[in-house]
Amino acid sequence: MNHGIEEQEPRDNRTQESTNQIKRKIVVNNSHWSFGDQTELNSWLQYSLGKQISFSSRLKFVDQDAISGRDPTIVAPVQTATPDNYGGKELHFGVGINWAMNLSPGGNDSLGFELLRPLIQNKNNLQMKSDHQIVLGYKKSI
Repeated sequence: MNHGIEEQEPRDNRTQESTNQIKRKIVVNNSHWSFGDQTELNSWLQYSLGKQISFSSRLKFVDQDAISGRDPTIVAPVQTATPDNYGGKELHFGVGINWAMNLSPGGNDSLGFELLRPLIQNKNNLQMKSDHQIVLGYKKSI
């Protein structure tokens, strides 16, 4: 389930834009092995420098539940097989740049690059810390 809100405020040749998004993944069958429920909240602020280039910042919050269910093929008592060693809460901050261009017929293409770094990591039990995330994106508007 995805929900989003977008707001634009034009100023001269520049535009300020804010976007908020809520993503929710829910486990349908708890008796079979599956990743736990997940809620992700994203909030972007974007500042356009004309029609071709824009800069953005993002706050990303993820709340991931522990693994649910059981996988009968995992029988050994190893750390990675313990459902409690999965999930937790994380808050990331990112900055990005976006280029509007005409790559395909009809134009309206956009390329983006974003770098996210963790601010807060409250993971469940024994887990490695996250370092950074790189997001590369392509968007085609019709």
